[in-house]
Amino acid sequence: MSADHFGRVRPVPLGLVASPVDDGVVRLAVHGEVDVASADSLRDALTAVLGDRDVTRVEVDFAGVEFLDSTGISVLTVAYRLARTNQIQFVLVNCERRVLRVLEITGVDKLLTAGDVGR
Repeated sequence: MSADHFGRVRPVPLGLVASPVDDGVVRLAVHGEVDVASADSLRDALTAVLGDRDVTRVEVDFAGVEFLDSTGISVLTVAYRLARTNQIQFVLVNCERRVLRVLEITGVDKLLTAGDVGR
């Protein structure tokens, strides 16, 4: 969240860019805050990518993510389960240290990051 010049809190828009990386590999770059206000956008983007039959691996790039709440973690774990059902590798990469810490506290770092140590 950020504040306007009157001190009112307003949500930071979530940026999502899906790009093919290699044959069957898609990278979804995420920028902003992943929270209750933006989780639906992330869920929709992940569902679309994971529904593509040509995709074999999805890399969710969190280099631009400043904040992650429990709603975002829920979206990521549901996407992970969908990926497994569709036999797609799913990994979260380039986590900022504070976002990685949230994943570690909740225990989903081992599930989602495949050992990515963050920055």
